[in-house]
Amino acid sequence: MSRLKSIILTAMTMLAGIGPALAADPQVSVTVTAVPNTASFSRAAVGGTEVITTNSAYQMRVVNDSINTLNKVRIHGEAEFANGVRPTYVDSFYLGVIGLSCTSGIGTSAITGNPVTTVDCSIGQLRGSGGASPFIVVIFETPKAPLTSPVGCTVLNNTQYPAVPLDPAPAACDRIDFNWTAFYSEGSNDAGGASHADNTPGVTRTSLGTVTATSVNTFARGINGEFFYTGGKQHATLGDPWVTLFTVPLTAQAIVNETDTFQSCLGVLSCWISAMSVNDLNGNKALFSTCSATNLTGCLKVTLRRDATTIGPGAKIEDAIISYSPIGDFSDVIPLPACGTQVTIGMEVMTYPFLDHPCIGARKAYPKKTVNPDDSQDWEFDIYGFDNGSFRG
Repeated sequence: MSRLKSIILTAMTMLAGIGPALAADPQVSVTVTAVPNTASFSRAAVGGTEVITTNSAYQMRVVNDSINTLNKVRIHGEAEFANGVRPTYVDSFYLGVIGLSCTSGIGTSAITGNPVTTVDCSIGQLRGSGGASPFIVVIFETPKAPLTSPVGCTVLNNTQYPAVPLDPAPAACDRIDFNWTAFYSEGSNDAGGASHADNTPGVTRTSLGTVTATSVNTFARGINGEFFYTGGKQHATLGDPWVTLFTVPLTAQAIVNETDTFQSCLGVLSCWISAMSVNDLNGNKALFSTCSATNLTGCLKVTLRRDATTIGPGAKIEDAIISYSPIGDFSDVIPLPACGTQVTIGMEVMTYPFLDHPCIGARKAYPKKTVNPDDSQDWEFDIYGFDNGSFRG
């Protein structure tokens, strides 16, 4: 029996938010998008599980299609969760602008009376006739799933991501509510006939689900040391014999979605398949341009851990073949070589990894006695990729 691991990494996309409200000036549009719109709960080390920290983020932009210049433009946001929990502010940045970020604080929602984490993002002035702010991204650590059901929670420890409600229901245990308002001042050419202040309010929600052996959804900040994994532990176990860890390069801001499912594997007794998709802001395949044989830290890294129970008697890790398919249907299977291997394509000598040609950076067969008993006699592979594709092993 086999296991399909589908890994989808999609860089922050310019999607429309969930029903952004109409502006006081209908020619001023505000878009606030959850990235991703489904995220996993963070988790403490309880009940034999290990800590995992996931993120939810919101991408915001203001566009001024009126003939007025807008002044004192800013966005105020409030993130809230049920049971009196404030989502923790992590970071923010303005795409393409160095040195700008939002300020954060804590407060109480005027709408629900619940504790909230606030963010204030200054934009300044926006010219008329299409003037647009930079895309602003604010990032929060997702809350931990409640261990007991608080009053008003609609879903507790849900293993599937519920549909994000469009109605103005109060915050519940299955989502984060991000209530936002864009404030701006404009001149006398608006319908009011005099200079005045306007604002555009709205709410964008992130649906929350529990990290399981089959899924983890998060916003990846692309910072050193950040990684994500499926299941209750970073280690393969009898109950979860296939574990995949993800490390995103420093230069990448990405959404990570990973799912597992069983599927036959062309007659192989026991195998996994991993499919990756990494897109940039324009929806094109993202390339980690600093990735090379001499700079593997600039590559997209996938660590595959395989439990000893899936390994046949007498099998040797050096004989294990990991195949790669750029298309994903394995009609064009390419066995992965070691990183640094050279190959001649046409008249050019190429060194792995390069475009559409990932490589294996390390193989590790754990001994019987290990520091962590879960690792006993397991196998581990580190794969480095310049871009995305599908793997089978």
